[in-house]
Order: sequence, then structure tokens, then C-alpha cells
Amino acid sequence: MEEYWKQEGARTIASVRKPRDFIEQHAAPLFYEFRRSAGYSREFHSDEDFWSQAEDLTFDSVSLDGFRLSDWFPRTPGVYWSRRGKHARGEIYFTSPQSDPELGQFYSPSGKMTLVEDGGFGTIRLRPRRIEATDCWLATAVNGEQCAGGIPLVLPHAFLAEGKVAWGDMATFRGQVRFLQDAGLDDPAAYVHHAAPAIVFVEELESWPEAKKSTAPIVISPVALFDECRRRSSNEFGFTFVQCVAGSDPELNDAADWIQKYAAKHGGKIVTNFDERSPILADAPLSYQRLVKRTYDRTIIQHLHLERLADRIDFAAQTEYNNYGQVGAMGDNARSDSNTFRGSKKSKPRK
Repeated sequence: MEEYWKQEGARTIASVRKPRDFIEQHAAPLFYEFRRSAGYSREFHSDEDFWSQAEDLTFDSVSLDGFRLSDWFPRTPGVYWSRRGKHARGEIYFTSPQSDPELGQFYSPSGKMTLVEDGGFGTIRLRPRRIEATDCWLATAVNGEQCAGGIPLVLPHAFLAEGKVAWGDMATFRGQVRFLQDAGLDDPAAYVHHAAPAIVFVEELESWPEAKKSTAPIVISPVALFDECRRRSSNEFGFTFVQCVAGSDPELNDAADWIQKYAAKHGGKIVTNFDERSPILADAPLSYQRLVKRTYDRTIIQHLHLERLADRIDFAAQTEYNNYGQVGAMGDNARSDSNTFRGSKKSKPRK
């Protein structure tokens, strides 16, 4: 029997032990700075195989054969396939999901390592970055079904602009393995536990013929933190995430609706969102959009004693971050309006 959390539409809620860590991880991609390295080839046909050898691949050039391209990015790259990540997911397999007439089935693990904190679950979608005078995307090469378990990429926008590949396409990606820090992602790297902080800088790619391409969906797991303080006397937080198909506006809108319903049902409100390019849940107190504009809720930051994080957010927002996002909008029905990325209008919910 397939694990429930792998099924399309699976909903999960987890008690939060480390809300400080989650918010720091959430904000970390904003602190971007690029530094280049050098080196050259090993072939990989699965993301699990890549991550099992990632510690020994630094500066090697690799060939990722038959991987699909996603514009979503793992929150904690490599953790999904770590020993601890697999153990956390294994524990959940033996837990029966709860049921609610409005929310459907969902997991609510408490007192254990959660899928988000230990299992490597969680994907985010980011705006493009300007890396060494080149417009690039932080993307993912996915061989299995879970984007959270995929291999992070620095992908030059030229490959997309020239029509060599499109989001969701299957291709062979060739490039050099470096540290996340070499892509300027020092802060996300600090939260990668029990895994190598690796990322592939794509130098060339070869799109696969249509007949060989996979039609299986790429599954993403948007995660949000919600504040339960209105329900309880002490300030407590919870995680909620939904698994859905990447590239589908109705799926993503449904996921956001469910996340809001869960938080409201428990007397709470959403604190973070998961998409920097689309205004989904952009009104959340610590959404990417509000962090970038410096209109975020400072009371939450102060409550968790993250004042130094606030200083870094403010500095990033008024300096280097303003150089990002100059590439036209990409993804399912996305558009660019004055360099602000917007999703398409909400589609009708699935039947």
C-alpha cells in the first residue's frame, strides 16, 4: 500500500518544535551573493543515487540523465534522501491519518520528528537571480516524483529563452557540482542537516525526444507556518503542507485554500507563504513579498528573538535583492508586470 503522504492531494500538519529555524530557513534565499569556483564527469540516473554520493562530488562535472526540470526548489536540498529524512518519513508511514469532513484526510504528527523539520519536505518557488552578470533560475532536476528530493540547479535563463528546454521537460543536464555557498546560498546551506549542501551549475543540456519523456507529474509540497496564539494562552506555531502537482494553477490555488482553512479551523493565521513569484498568500505577515518590501510583521520576529534576521532582511531588501527578478515571468500562466511576478487568475477548484 502506498504511503498516504505520497498520494496526490495528501495534507499534512505538524507540531512545530523550532519556529525560529523555520522562519530563518524561510528568509534565507533572500540573502543572495554569488562567488564562482572551478573542475570536470559522472553519470546519474536517479536523485537518490546522486545524494548518496554528493559528499564526494564537489567540483566534479556530472551528467543528470533523464531528469525533469521544475521551477520549484527544495527548502533543504538533500535532506529528503538523508538517513534521518528517510527515517522520519518511515515513522509517518505507520501513523494513521486523521479525518475531517471539511479538510479531508491529513497527518498530524506530534512529539516526533516531523516531515518538515526532519524529513526534508517542503518546496518553494523563487524569482530569478542575477549570477555573475547572467540571469539564472534556482531550479530542480527531478528523477522521482518528489521535487523536495530533487537536485538543485543554477540554470541560465538563456536555455529557456532559446527554447532548449521548458519547465516540466525531460532532459540531460550537464554541469559542475558546487556548494550551495558557491551559489551565494550560505543561509540555506546552514540549515541542510545530514546531507551535503550541493547544487549543480548547469553548463549544457540536451532535451529528450518527445517519445522518451515521462508524463508522470512532479509533486511539490508547499509548506506554511501558522500561528496558533489566538487559540491558546501561549504563542504556539504549527506547520501545514499540501502535496500537489507542479505547474498546475488550480492545484496550487486549492493547496493555498486548504492551508488557510486548516489554520482558520484551529483559530490561527498563516505566517509564511511559499511562492516568491506569485501573490499566493502574499498578505501573510512573513510572506516573501512582504519580506522583500520590508512590510513584514516585526512583532513575530521580535517574539522569536530574531532581530538580527530582521537587520539582514532589511539590508538585503534595499541593496542586492533589488538587482534580482529582471527576467520575464516563467511557469504556468505566469506574467511579468514591471518586474513583479504575478500568477494567473485563480482557476476553478477541482471537482
